[in-house]
Amino acid sequence: MSGAGPSTMFQYYIPQLQSCFNSPINQYWVNGKFKGILTEQQRIMIAKNLNPFNICPSSVTFWFPITKFVSLGVTVSSLQRIIITIRQQIEPHRTIFLSFRILQLKIPFPLTLLTMFSSLGLWVNGAVNKLLENATTQLLNEQEERLNYLEEKIQSLFPDIAPEPFTLPPAPDVQEQEKVWETLNPFNLSPSMTLNFPIYKTHTSLNLSFMDLQRIAISNRQFLEPQDIIYTLIRFIELRTPFPLTILALFLSLGLFINGSINEFEQGTRNGIMNEVKRIFREYRK
Repeated sequence: MSGAGPSTMFQYYIPQLQSCFNSPINQYWVNGKFKGILTEQQRIMIAKNLNPFNICPSSVTFWFPITKFVSLGVTVSSLQRIIITIRQQIEPHRTIFLSFRILQLKIPFPLTLLTMFSSLGLWVNGAVNKLLENATTQLLNEQEERLNYLEEKIQSLFPDIAPEPFTLPPAPDVQEQEKVWETLNPFNLSPSMTLNFPIYKTHTSLNLSFMDLQRIAISNRQFLEPQDIIYTLIRFIELRTPFPLTILALFLSLGLFINGSINEFEQGTRNGIMNEVKRIFREYRK
């Protein structure tokens, strides 16, 4: 047997292995062991697929406008990670965007929460201001229509009476004032908000964008390379929704994101504690 090769030695031990596995006790032990392993693997796979935290948004992004077609994105992807992104609008209809990830920070979660809620406060401030502006503009238009209707009614009742000419005092350049106000308006810095719902891992996601309290856009995000640095954003639906429905979608999405982030933080903390306990146990055994 000293000059026998590996294949000869394997053929020599085959009958002994068969005799061991032919034993009823060994067969019962092997079947029970492998069935337990397969059952555990199936349980882990099913639990991972049916995990309700899979429907939670993976990140929330606040887009701060820099110029007309360029925005700076602050992405909160977990309770300890913030990503800075530059977004370039490809065409003028606000449909296709190209984004570049330029910085990734790992910070304490109190600072992450401060960043997220500060950005959320700026978004709410800008959305409420836009809602009030729309309501004021609508009210002024309705008053102007009523005044025009009354003037036409008076003219129809008294056609012989010519209206007296009325001249307004010379007004300053309104367009110049509006241009200055638009430039210095602090609400121009208010961001828009996007929540990313993963479809296939982190490479493909469905984005829900809240531009204000009356408009919601749905878009598709696709990463162009495996490092998750460059991705495209294609907006294919834009909805004008009632105010209560926007609030409902907003708080539901944010609640799911915070819930998933807390679960991820708790799982990471638990795994860290278990790894530390295992390390201490191995050192103690040595």
